[in-house]
This record gives sequence, structure tokens and C-alpha cells, in this order.
Amino acid sequence: MPKKETGMPFEVHPSPMKNAEGRNLLYAIPMQRLSTTLDELDDLCCTNSGLSRNQLVSVFNYFVNAAAQHLARGERIVTPMGTFAPRLALEGQFVNPAEVHADDVRLRGIDFQPSKAFMDKVLRWNNGFHAAPTSPNTDRRPDEKQLQKALLQSLKSNGGSTTVTFFKEHSGLSRHLAQRYLDQLCEGPRPQLKRIRMGHAFIYTEVK
Repeated sequence: MPKKETGMPFEVHPSPMKNAEGRNLLYAIPMQRLSTTLDELDDLCCTNSGLSRNQLVSVFNYFVNAAAQHLARGERIVTPMGTFAPRLALEGQFVNPAEVHADDVRLRGIDFQPSKAFMDKVLRWNNGFHAAPTSPNTDRRPDEKQLQKALLQSLKSNGGSTTVTFFKEHSGLSRHLAQRYLDQLCEGPRPQLKRIRMGHAFIYTEVK
């Protein structure tokens, strides 16, 4: 069976739990260092959904400020995407409620519970999983062979062209390193790629 190279890249790591033979059980996580910025989402909505440039960024910033005020008062924020709720913790160990005072309570974080509608959308876009091209136990940069393989995968999955976002998803590099690598391939007397500006982004295609 050919190795699957599409879908969400994952890594496996040992957990503290052990099997009957005393060996650590494994757990899976999405490949580390994969991320997308709000500006990139804004570009995507602008390109594909007709949203005005920076409109998503502006709306998100307004939401953050408004939600923070309500969460700080202990309220849950219910959205089509899911529910946000404050999570509390006690500073110390208590068994008697009468001994707990306001100074013993702290805000530990914010919980997020995705809605069924949002999860359904994520599942509709999901195309399965494939093993990440980088080692799960190190933060080292992929070697040239791995980067070239990731480049070919990103070109193939995007109809013969790629972008920094597509390439970083396949390579596991940060956005900065992904762009620097693609730009390097456009340089020199025999470049491998050519770069074309499309709006605020660059499109990279192979030099024939």
C-alpha cells in the first residue's frame, strides 16, 4: 500500500501510561509548529469569500475585547463556533468551603467547547491523516531531501503552484523559514521556482 501523503500531518509521542508489558503507550498530536495567522485567514476570506480586506481582523479584535469583559465577570460566551468559559482554581488545598476566601481563587484559563456545527465543518474539510515528515522528538529543521519532498507535495496538492502557507503546512517550517526557503529557490542562475505576486501574497511555480 502506498504511503499516504495527504490530510493532517501527525506525530506520535510516548505517554506516561504503560501497557501490560510495561511499555509506554503512544498518543497522537497534530504536527508541531503548524500555524496560521489571523492575517492569513483574512486574506483567505478576502480571496474566496468576497470579504473586505482587514474586515475579519477588525471584527475579531472587537470580539476579543468584548468577550474578555464578559469572561472576566464569570459569564460564558456562546457563539456558533462554540462556547468560551472561564476556568478557576484554588490557591491551596481546602476541605471546608467556609475557609475559602476571595484571595484564594484565581483565574486559571479559558475553556473552549466547540459546537457540533463547527466540528461538522472541520470534519467535512478533513482529508484523513498522514505521518509528519519530521522527527517527533526533535525540533531540528528538515533536511534538503525532506524539504524537496514537501515542496513537491505542496505543488501537487495545489494544482502545480504553491504558497508560503501551503508549503509550511507540508514542511513543518515556520512561516518565516518557509518563505525564505521558497525565495532561495527563485534565486541563482538556474532557479527551481519562479515567484509571482497575487495581491498581498506570492505564488510559486516550477521553472520549466
